Amino acid sequence: MLVSFLAALPGFKPAPFLLEGMVEAQAKVSKETIDARATMIATKSAADNHFVIQVVRGREARIDFKLTMSNSQEESYYYRVTDSGTVANAYRPVLKQYTESRGNERDLESLVKAATPQLDEFVVSLLTPMGLRAVLAKQDLESPLWTVSGAGANVQIEYKQKDGSAKFVVDRKSLRLQKLAFSNNLGGVVWDFKYSPLTSVKPVSKEPGAYLVAQFDDRLSKMQVTSGAATAAIDTMFRRYDPPNSLAYELTTGREKVTAAFSNSYAYQSDAKVEWGYNGKTLTLRNKVSSLTYFGPATKEDVLAAVAACGSRVDPYLRGLMEGRNPMRRLFSESTGIATKPVANAAEPSVVATAKSPYADLTVTFAKKDGFVLKIESQPVARGMAAPKTVTTFKRINGTGLRLDPPSQARPLSELL
Repeated sequence: MLVSFLAALPGFKPAPFLLEGMVEAQAKVSKETIDARATMIATKSAADNHFVIQVVRGREARIDFKLTMSNSQEESYYYRVTDSGTVANAYRPVLKQYTESRGNERDLESLVKAATPQLDEFVVSLLTPMGLRAVLAKQDLESPLWTVSGAGANVQIEYKQKDGSAKFVVDRKSLRLQKLAFSNNLGGVVWDFKYSPLTSVKPVSKEPGAYLVAQFDDRLSKMQVTSGAATAAIDTMFRRYDPPNSLAYELTTGREKVTAAFSNSYAYQSDAKVEWGYNGKTLTLRNKVSSLTYFGPATKEDVLAAVAACGSRVDPYLRGLMEGRNPMRRLFSESTGIATKPVANAAEPSVVATAKSPYADLTVTFAKKDGFVLKIESQPVARGMAAPKTVTTFKRINGTGLRLDPPSQARPLSELL
C-alpha cells in the first residue's frame, strides 16, 4: 500500500526507495545467523555453495562454508574486533587445525578483507550494518529499466537489459533480502537467504579437538586409525603436543643426548656441542667446543643456521613446536593401520601405538594419563627392505630453570650467520 501510494507521487522511483530500505533493514539487526546458498550457473555447469554466517555486525563474525565449485574442503573463518586489536582464524574441520593472525584493523570489514582477501565481496557485505550499500553502489539505480512487482509476501525489484540482469527479492514487511540474482552472457549467480536469531558467535578455537598451527598440513587427512578406542588414545597424545605448550624433556638416541624445553615465550636446547636459548626475538648461543657465546637478534631460520654452524641441529621435535606444528601429529601424518594397546609391566600406565607409513614402521609408547611420549621406535622401509631400527627415549624433566642468559662479553651473532 505504501509503495503504491508513493509510486503515484511525481518523480518518485520505487526501486531505489525499496533497495535503500533493504540496506537499512539489515542495519537494524545487530546480530543473527544467516543461511546463504549461492547457485553458480556457467555455460556448461552449475554448482551450489553453502555459507552459514554468525554475525554481530561490525564486531564479530564466523563463516562456515564449502566451495563445491572448486572441490575444496570445508573451511571456517572467525573474526573479532576489540579495542586492543583484531584476531582472525581459519579452521579446517577435517584436520582439526586452525591458524591465527592478529592485527590492528579498525573495523570488521577491513579485518575480513585483510585476513581473507579471497572471500566473496557480497559475503563481506552481510557482516556490517550498511554493508549492502556497497552492492547498490554497483547498480545504475537511476535507470528507467528497473521494475517493481509483487510476489506473495515478497516484493521483486528487477533490472533487465540484453547483456545482463539483476533481481532483488525482499520481504514485503521487513524489507530483508530474501533472494538476489545476477546474470550476463557468460552465466550468473542466484543467492537465497534464511535468517534466525543468534545468541553468540562461536570461535573456531572452541571446536572439539581444534588445535592451533602455523599453517595447515593437508597430509594429516591421510591418517587412518583402526578403531574409536585407538582414536581416543592417540588424541590424548596429540593434545599433549599441540602448541602453544609448556614442555621439557631429555631425549636419548643411541649415544646422542639432548635436553630441551619449550614454552610460549622461550625455547631451549643443550647437547654435546651447543647450548642455546631463544625468546622469539633474540638468540643466545654457547658453542661448547670453542667456549664462545654469541648473542643477537634472530629469526627462527637464524636459530637453525646458527646451531648448524656449531656442528649440531635443532631437535626435530623442538623445531616442530617452535614452528607452531605438533611434531607427533606430523610423525603420524601419512600413517595407516594405527592401532593401540596397553603396555604391561610399565613404570607408569602407558599405551603403545603401532602404525605403518610410506617411509617407516612406527611404534610409539606414551603415558596414558597425559599423552607424554616415552619412546619412539622407527624402522625405515625402502624398496621393500627394512633398514636398522632407531630407538629414541624421552624423560620428563622440570624446565623452569632451563635458560641461557648472555654474558657481558658475548660475541655478535652475525659472526655465526
